[in-house]
Amino acid sequence: MTETGFRERGWDEAKIAAEYADHVSGWDHFLPRLPGYATKVGSKA
Repeated sequence: MTETGFRERGWDEAKIAAEYADHVSGWDHFLPRLPGYATKVGSKA
């Protein structure tokens, strides 16, 4: 998975770096949780 478009927002370099780091942190946090969530949500069907 690739996330793009940070530069297209017109932010300065510091804002781009901060947003990128925040998104990396978010993926590291949420991605490992997706299988358990998918199992839980899928079992309700």
